[in-house]
Amino acid sequence: MPISLFLYLGIALIFVAILSVCVAVNGPLNNLVKDYSQRYLNQYTPHLKLLFWSIPASKILLVHLSIIVALMFIGFFLGKNLVTSIPLSIIFAFFGYLSIPLFLKIQLENRRKLFNQQLQDSLVTMANTLKATPTLIEGFRTVAENMPPPISQEFSLLIKEYHLGYNLDQSLLKMAERMKSPDLNLTITALTIGRTTGGNIPTILEEIAYTLREINRLEGLIESKTAEGKMQGWVMGLLPIGLAIALYFLDENMIKPLFTTNYGYLLLGIIVALESAGIFLIRKVSTIDI
Repeated sequence: MPISLFLYLGIALIFVAILSVCVAVNGPLNNLVKDYSQRYLNQYTPHLKLLFWSIPASKILLVHLSIIVALMFIGFFLGKNLVTSIPLSIIFAFFGYLSIPLFLKIQLENRRKLFNQQLQDSLVTMANTLKATPTLIEGFRTVAENMPPPISQEFSLLIKEYHLGYNLDQSLLKMAERMKSPDLNLTITALTIGRTTGGNIPTILEEIAYTLREINRLEGLIESKTAEGKMQGWVMGLLPIGLAIALYFLDENMIKPLFTTNYGYLLLGIIVALESAGIFLIRKVSTIDI
């Protein structure tokens, strides 16, 4: 086993030992860890509730910290010496820090997209139910019992809140706040107006379903037309990173000044700023809202 590997393992063990002692002993670091843990739980517990996950946020915190530490040590071991190992470990740890928030954000976005896709069929199902039973809550119960998640979960929660004494309009507004869906907001507005004015609710639901279907069709058409531009933006944005990694493994001396000199740090800052601005502008141009 190379001596450098023994050195890295020794540093890692010393780091873990010092951190464990500092956390175990009451002191500023212990209070800092407790405060961070509490802020983390307060921040991500609502996300888990929105996803209807029964996993405690404390376990998510442990997984998150494990990912950060694991990636940090992977980056540290990939370096050929301390000069390159420390920047790599910081970069890898940063990506680990972003992993769980990004994962939860993607899960929420996917859940909302699936909800919007299911909403059209749910409105038709509700309309057919209301033609036989003029009670709106029965239409919601039909959706909760016959549609797959996530829309069945949301309507089941709405029905539970209704039976606990919540006003139906309040429950609908709470669902709209959770989902943040323009399609659902349109549906709730039309339902509220229809119930207030005594309109034909089944017909209103069928017309909303048709409108949402046309909106989604146009959005899918626009997304397919702009997908190529978005992909080009990501390719151009990630190309310098891939080139830097390739140069590092081909010739370390060629890329080392970028991470060890003041001019290199300045150049890195300029590169990051220009790349971020380029990706932002490309996504802004290729994003069209209907």
